[in-house]
Amino acid sequence: MDDRKKMPKTLYGMKPNEILGALGLEKTFQGKQVYKWLVRGVSNFEEMTDLPKPLRFRLGEAMPRLASSEVVDEQTDSSGATKLAIQLIDGAVVECVLLTDREDRKTACLSSQVGCAMGCTFCRTGTMGLVRNLQAFEIIEQFVHLRRIAPDTTHIVFMGMGEPMANFAEVIQALNYLH
Repeated sequence: MDDRKKMPKTLYGMKPNEILGALGLEKTFQGKQVYKWLVRGVSNFEEMTDLPKPLRFRLGEAMPRLASSEVVDEQTDSSGATKLAIQLIDGAVVECVLLTDREDRKTACLSSQVGCAMGCTFCRTGTMGLVRNLQAFEIIEQFVHLRRIAPDTTHIVFMGMGEPMANFAEVIQALNYLH
């Protein structure tokens, strides 16, 4: 039987007990270990060095990618800001940006929606209309993708695509996970 069919599309956003069940782990502490690594932003099970090697191998075979989304474009401008285009599991694309200030503090600028219903004339996203709200795990995965570029990212703002207050519950859930 193929273990991949049983695996979730992503583990980001899950609590330790949910991870335990989703991965079929037998020991409660292993759900906590995986959770700890996910919050740190690892991209595969092999990086989870406190899990037994045979378990890492089995999980990695069944779920080669931990994120459901992938970076499809990366651009860095003259100011040093790096913009990522992230393709979501349904094919929609959102943007997130890594900003660095004069003190070298890294800030993740995240999207909360695909498109936006606000219609602000100064914003290109406002002309797209609202396609849908992002789920918490899709917001979390943006941060994870940015942390691969800059592991020392310490701040988050929601100035990407969408109006965060129009997707309040998912934004708060993502922030609680990342906190």
